[in-house]
Amino acid sequence: MIEAERISCLERKLEQAQSQLTDLQLTVAALNRHWAKPAEPQDVHFLDVALHLQLGVRYAMGCAVPGDIAEFGTMAGRTAAVIAAAMPQYDRFCPSNRQSLHLFDSFQGLPAASSEVDRASPHVQAGVWGAGTCLGISEEQLREICSRHLAPERIRTYSGWFAETLPKVPTGTRFAMLHIDCDLYQSTKDVLDYCFSQGLVTPGAAVFFDDWNCNTARPDLGERRAWMEAVADFKIMASDCGEYGMGCHKFIVHSYLSRAGSL
Repeated sequence: MIEAERISCLERKLEQAQSQLTDLQLTVAALNRHWAKPAEPQDVHFLDVALHLQLGVRYAMGCAVPGDIAEFGTMAGRTAAVIAAAMPQYDRFCPSNRQSLHLFDSFQGLPAASSEVDRASPHVQAGVWGAGTCLGISEEQLREICSRHLAPERIRTYSGWFAETLPKVPTGTRFAMLHIDCDLYQSTKDVLDYCFSQGLVTPGAAVFFDDWNCNTARPDLGERRAWMEAVADFKIMASDCGEYGMGCHKFIVHSYLSRAGSL
């Protein structure tokens, strides 16, 4: 009996792994049809990022975390398209609630470094993160790419700097998943401060950081510092879910203190 139970457990794990792989293969295959430079099998970093973002969508929708999904910093639209392609796959988990995808980008590239923290960044000093760098596709192109996978009425785009566009989020909006690809400390801080102070982050939400290990992974720079400060400022209680890709990181938020009180 014990051996039979062990085999049954292994079979269930195998089915789960095959399901995840199939989902990822379907997503990447669908996206590759639309990218000028498709993801290659050896592009281990992007494939791992795509898998974790897809599983993040599955977690948010499958584990009944209320709220929409947001990405801050869309650049070429590849990760936005991964998320858009994943969402319809998991609608079955919440048939009565069709989440929206909120996409934020300046569509002008990065802003000039305005804080002392960002001016100390090796990437800023080297000109890699200078004003206008990391310029990707247009807002119209982003909507067109994502609309190939997700109904257009479920996609909201916000053109401009985060501090200026976040107040335009519709009243009552909450986020069950946030993908933060802001590069700079100040841009990341603008996103975290607004989302947590206004109570936009649902308890249970997954927060993904794309540039966690940039700046030689120094905790006093970039996304690491912005998150550390947000945790202190808003008394955030979160589970550290570890790294993925080349240097990304994710958390699940359990509770925090917004302007309106504890969540």
